[in-house]
Amino acid sequence: MSKRILFAQPRILADASVDRKPSRQPRHTPRKAGSSGETQKSLIQQLEALEQAIAKLPTGACPGDYVVLVLVLHPEESGSIDFPVQWLPGARILGSRPSRKGPGTINCYMAVQKQYIAALAEKVRNGTPDLDRFLACFVSINLLGPEHRLKKLGNVQNYPGDEHFEIALHIFSDGPEGFPLEAFCAYAQEVGFRVKREHRFLTQQLLFVPVRGPLEKLPDLARFTFIRQIQEVPRMRPFISRRQVVHKELQLPLGEPLSQAPRVAIFDGGLPEAHPIDHFITQYVPLNPDAETMPGGEEHGLGVTSAFLFGPLQPAEEIKRPYAPVAVFRLVDSNCEKADDLHMYQSLEYIRQILTGGGFEFVNISVAPQISAEDHDVHAWTTVLDELACKEGLFITVAGGNNGSLSNPRIEVPGDGVNIVSVGAADRQGQGWKRAPYAAQGPDRSPALVKPDMVVFGGSDKDPFRVLAPGEGLCIATETGTSFAAPYLLRHAVGLRVLGGEAVSVLTIRALLIHYADRGGNRVFDVGWGCPPPPEVIIAGFPGEIRLIYQGKAAPGYKIQADVPVPDADFQGPVRIEGTFCYMSPVSHHDPVAYTKTALDIDFISCEDVASGRDSRFPVLEFFDMADGNAPGRGLTRDQYPEILLKATVKSGEHILDARDVAGAYFEIRRVDSSDKNRHQRGHEIAYSLVITVTKENTGV
Repeated sequence: MSKRILFAQPRILADASVDRKPSRQPRHTPRKAGSSGETQKSLIQQLEALEQAIAKLPTGACPGDYVVLVLVLHPEESGSIDFPVQWLPGARILGSRPSRKGPGTINCYMAVQKQYIAALAEKVRNGTPDLDRFLACFVSINLLGPEHRLKKLGNVQNYPGDEHFEIALHIFSDGPEGFPLEAFCAYAQEVGFRVKREHRFLTQQLLFVPVRGPLEKLPDLARFTFIRQIQEVPRMRPFISRRQVVHKELQLPLGEPLSQAPRVAIFDGGLPEAHPIDHFITQYVPLNPDAETMPGGEEHGLGVTSAFLFGPLQPAEEIKRPYAPVAVFRLVDSNCEKADDLHMYQSLEYIRQILTGGGFEFVNISVAPQISAEDHDVHAWTTVLDELACKEGLFITVAGGNNGSLSNPRIEVPGDGVNIVSVGAADRQGQGWKRAPYAAQGPDRSPALVKPDMVVFGGSDKDPFRVLAPGEGLCIATETGTSFAAPYLLRHAVGLRVLGGEAVSVLTIRALLIHYADRGGNRVFDVGWGCPPPPEVIIAGFPGEIRLIYQGKAAPGYKIQADVPVPDADFQGPVRIEGTFCYMSPVSHHDPVAYTKTALDIDFISCEDVASGRDSRFPVLEFFDMADGNAPGRGLTRDQYPEILLKATVKSGEHILDARDVAGAYFEIRRVDSSDKNRHQRGHEIAYSLVITVTKENTGV
């Protein structure tokens, strides 16, 4: 069947527009009216107030005599902030986040030594030739107050005098002992908190470290200027008890899996000592061998593993051989129940260690922190898994969350990642399916607005998901949840690799699943790109369909032209061209405004554009648009859509043309770096995949 996967070689051309701005830039928000003199006066007042506020800070809150300022920048400056830095010697850019000061404005976090604040104020008072340009950068400049660092902490009654809190700390270096960790530990102890340094977790320029102390002292702790935010320590999602366990006379496959080649890992609650699938398990490793299993963990882990190996069990049907074996890692254990243990940090570091180095290619994670995604912040779990997926070339499925019926049904972390696949749940198999009521919903945080990525059957009260359960003989449990939908989708992905061959990359697998997914009339916020068919159906394709796949890596300074497959001479009338494009991007945890550091732009160039010599950077036809699945998220304006779509790592669309106009049409892929300072980097290639199908349109004649 692998012969049905046809790969094509694109044309690689020098990109003369590599140093230009992207072709689809949003219209920037106009600045407020007012003379430069008024702006100068306002900035002087802000700097004077800033000096007064800094003077009131405790010495210990300003390590190395540094303070962290928040510069609110105009949208035009969101791509580069090098110019403001020139006015503040020794300043260090620490990150950014979207601002509430106006559409498109951003908060830029910058560490500056106190002495340079007065020097800056003097420059602004005296004026310089570059003053107007400097003033044009800013909406405001201020010191972040303690109240802005404290996130909502839920019910105060949950904190009986002493509790854990999570600190996100800006640091200068890339090491876990980087400045200003020592100064923070000393200051925290001074105001009544114990720092759990052994549980610190570094991701890029943010260090997450838990502290323990009294709730009423948090405002004092929040005066430490390098703190980005303080929040509750996230808890791992609890295991939901299974509905019912019954003994069934089923015969599991006795032979080997269809292939030993795919390297698959599942991180979950473990496996019972005795289970019937030992010959399909390549290894079983607990994170902490000395700890007991968490109540419900073995049942959950066995069910998740069963869902990957066999899919939903059907008692009346023969159980097919698995596509591939799997390694199982016990991620949570009895330590998770201890109030003084911070298992989430240890679990994430364990995942990073196991997945670094190329040991696995397909991964499922159905246990994660119980936190809904947010618009302005990125969680450490999301960033770490996004980094791993991009760097190691991984296909990672994660459970989207079972909070769909709660007050905040938004997708849970790490399902908001751009390089990983969040999986929702459908309530039934076959026609007429809908989002299961418990399954999390979108939209997600920009630029990954289509979430969940996909849905597959996850079970419901009327039609449960049947999996293996511990017990004597062969026992089956009836389950529901995205925890079982996620490994079921991973089974689809591994099936595509086994049936399609080793040449099919993980990005092509993702593109194929999305390309053939069907929303079934459901909303994009409920089901993402939709529910894909079984891998056998995808490999075979559909009658009358012509399919080509382009996969490779995009290098800086070049553009890629991927031809649309040309129908036969007797292929006449209207045809439907469908394209799905996926790539992986490096990410920046401390800089949510530019979370994806590199974008691959793609345009459809029709044969009419080719014949007329039209500049391909300004295509007439917008093949991938916001109306076709790339749905807008919360707080976004229509002017922002083009930039968001540009940075989206998944794009899928379709268009109808006359068959005679297909010859000569192609897709053009160009690389666009998010940051001006990275625009000229060489040697860093971005993996991509493009699936194109051409099908005769049914005219009803």
